[in-house]
Amino acid sequence: MAKSTEHPRKHHYIPVFYLRRWCRQRDGRLAQFHRVGPTKRLFKKWVCPTETGYKEGLYTLPNLEPENQNWLETEFLGLVDKNSAEARNKLIAHEDLSPDLKDSWCRFIMSMIHRNPEKIAEISKVWYEGYDDLTRRLEPRYDELRQEGDPPNYAAYVASQKQGTKERLFANLIKGMMDSEPIGLVLNNMRWAVWDFPHTWKTLMTSDRPIVMPHGLAHDDSYVGVALSPRRMFLACNNRERYEKILKNVSGDRLVAAHNDAVVRQAKDYVYAASHFDESFVDSRLGHQPPQFLGWIPGQYKKPDGWDAIPQSKGNFPAVPEKRED
Repeated sequence: MAKSTEHPRKHHYIPVFYLRRWCRQRDGRLAQFHRVGPTKRLFKKWVCPTETGYKEGLYTLPNLEPENQNWLETEFLGLVDKNSAEARNKLIAHEDLSPDLKDSWCRFIMSMIHRNPEKIAEISKVWYEGYDDLTRRLEPRYDELRQEGDPPNYAAYVASQKQGTKERLFANLIKGMMDSEPIGLVLNNMRWAVWDFPHTWKTLMTSDRPIVMPHGLAHDDSYVGVALSPRRMFLACNNRERYEKILKNVSGDRLVAAHNDAVVRQAKDYVYAASHFDESFVDSRLGHQPPQFLGWIPGQYKKPDGWDAIPQSKGNFPAVPEKRED
């Protein structure tokens, strides 16, 4: 069981286990590219997986008891990453996944779509503003909507709410998005494969937006690609015959180049590789277009209908514990 009483400051949106496959053996570091400063100059350095891909307090749930404030990081995402690491290792070894591990890998893909700082900030903004707006609209209609057993008036209703109600509901929303049963079912039913590139001149890169999914999930040409290591890539697709034909007729070097082009262009801040050999390749792509952002963006996309409905979680994950009454 994860230890909620440990209060980690670093909340990793790029799991440490995922980046380790790019680390060199002699010191456990991987090549990182990122832009800094007003000129956005590209910098490169060797980093440990624990030193990158995190933001302090990213998933903290304020107003909860201290032992529960890091629940999303230590309990939910901690379990997601633990199970995903096992699934990733079996994929790399070309071993069959049990149904539970297949679900775990689907969960990893969904979590990587939603757990980056920009997505968390936007979901948080929409959730808390929507919750407060709903609360304001409830007050003048409370007497009309009140049912038997409810507090006698709105003030009593507010007083009856447990501390941290908003935060617990927000945690359930995040959990439901990263463990969505409908999306997980779609991913599960796609055709899965692991492609090896043992002899290509270049190796696979990854980034802070590692999931390549250019056509959504509902089309015949939809696919999900993610580098597992510098030499192996996971692919899930709706039309396996099409992608097997591509694999047969397109060189490995071209496939690696296409993946790297996508994963670097859609990155926000960080690109990772097994070496700094491709500095010019990264410099010509990183930050030259908006980062991959699946979901709504203020002023650009309309909020989807039913945005305030909490998705149902597929896995057997517990909810945030309630405060214990002494």
